[in-house]
Amino acid sequence: MTPKPASLANAPQVVERPSVPPMAAIKFVNAQLKQDVESPRDENHMRQLYGFFSTLALCHTVLAGTDEQTGRLEYKAQSPDEAALVQAAADAGFIFLGREREIMRMQTPFAGVEEFELLNVLDFTSARKRMSVIVRKMDPEDRRVFLMCKGADNVIFDRLKSGNDSLRQKTGEDLDYFASEGLRTLCLAYKTISPEEYEAWNTRYQEAQVALESREEKIEAVSDQIERDLRLLGATAIEDKLQDGVPKAIADLKRAGIKVWVATGDKLETAIAIGYSTNLISKDANLIIVRGGADVFAVHEQMKKAANEFFPDDKIMENPAVHPTEEPATPSRRGLPLRRMSMGHSATSLVPEGNGTRPGGFVLVVDGGALTYAMDEEAPWNRQLMIELSTRCEAVIGCRVSPRQKAQMVRLIKDELGVMTLAIGDGANDVSMIQAADVGVGISGEEGLQAVNSSDYAIAQFRFLTRLLFVHGHWSYVRNSNMILNFFFKNIVCIGVLWWFQIYCGWSTT
Repeated sequence: MTPKPASLANAPQVVERPSVPPMAAIKFVNAQLKQDVESPRDENHMRQLYGFFSTLALCHTVLAGTDEQTGRLEYKAQSPDEAALVQAAADAGFIFLGREREIMRMQTPFAGVEEFELLNVLDFTSARKRMSVIVRKMDPEDRRVFLMCKGADNVIFDRLKSGNDSLRQKTGEDLDYFASEGLRTLCLAYKTISPEEYEAWNTRYQEAQVALESREEKIEAVSDQIERDLRLLGATAIEDKLQDGVPKAIADLKRAGIKVWVATGDKLETAIAIGYSTNLISKDANLIIVRGGADVFAVHEQMKKAANEFFPDDKIMENPAVHPTEEPATPSRRGLPLRRMSMGHSATSLVPEGNGTRPGGFVLVVDGGALTYAMDEEAPWNRQLMIELSTRCEAVIGCRVSPRQKAQMVRLIKDELGVMTLAIGDGANDVSMIQAADVGVGISGEEGLQAVNSSDYAIAQFRFLTRLLFVHGHWSYVRNSNMILNFFFKNIVCIGVLWWFQIYCGWSTT
């Protein structure tokens, strides 16, 4: 069974906090933020604030409209995250007024209403884990072209221009803090593009868009070229408030003997925090954390350490099926110490004190990089070891996973264990997972109806899953049993009458 954290949350989302160095991580509704926006400390601070909130206000596909009853400006978006971020920028004084054709209008506390020409939109995909817009400022004295980008922290950090390590470190610390509180994080970055560079790139981009073969791959390659050497602006954290009854629903599922696997695109720290808040991870549980390694052997080494350290009596590694069929060309990097693993820049420990000896069972946490190698079909020994660990754990959490990996997790369970699977999700990213499971359940909500349209059953909230399984599922089982018995006895009556008649007709066929 594979639910995902977004399916457990209510909409609309709440943008909790920005991180705009040198500012500390603060709540958006905050007197300090208002004071900093109205009276920046210096020119550099003003540019940082302007870039951060301008990116929030312009890097999106949100539609602005006016409520006919109240006359207030309201935002409509495919993703509730985007609407929440644009609204947060508006609350800080950077109000997105709307778009007319390719002209985007934004009101700022510094310079009134500003206009930008929207040149390109590099859409968000689960593979890219980021989106960008390229805009040109509509000012006779300032016609600069900007690329504004927002996305997952690991993706943005990999594309930053070298230097300014202090800003990166401070933002990383804030991200770890946000994640430890169960908030969903995004990083913001930008770059200035010269007219010559943009024209050359745009020519390649237009050619990729009209390509007849491998169009998506070519667009991705060209987009990746321009999304380099970015300057970090800061980070945001969004709170997805849990729906009513989610912890109780998960507790009921676990008590019924159903193994719960979670697949999410969030950070590892965020996924663990959500696991605690939803009762997926009990307070006295032990954590096994496997993070992406350099190669398939590095991931195998981490899982091997976990098997030997946490399940020595089961003698998992004595099974020949879990050993590599070939030796690595170079020694793999040793896995991190599982009992004493801490979060990146934060001092907060990912694993509880006494991990490995606590009475609450085990929970396996695997990130997307490790899952790539753990589920590699060309490394069946890794798949087998993954299954051996998973079956000994109360729950499994996959973080930073793609839609393809979500479906692979479902197929791994079906192929290796031969059990019945149910997948539940609420967004387009969950469609492949829902279709791969024996039973698919879609949650209708702010994320759209793609998941519902691809599912076998549709529900409005996650907590209704318990009634679907334990009430309607039980009734369905009883009714199917009665129907089969009815057919059985119906056939006995029909055939029994003919057989009884044969006794009196002397077994004659005429």
